[in-house]
Amino acid sequence: MMYHIPDVLSTDQVAEFTRQLAQAEWVDGRVTVGSQGAAVKQNQQIDTRTPLYARLQAAVLDMLRGHPQFFFRRAAANDFRAVV
Repeated sequence: MMYHIPDVLSTDQVAEFTRQLAQAEWVDGRVTVGSQGAAVKQNQQIDTRTPLYARLQAAVLDMLRGHPQFFFRRAAANDFRAVV
């Protein structure tokens, strides 16, 4: 199940992430899919081996974990394990 949690990132944070993503190294999205999905997956994604990917991922996860709705959703599910 997916939940929409609004306002995890501020407008300024989104702008900064967008600026950084414009400078990112992008790769064929098929590098992260199995053989069955490779025939239909058509996207570009950030190279997960780059320092930028690690920084942005950590920043988003920190902001998400600090968001009250995320905490309460986790508590309601009685699931306190790490998300990603």
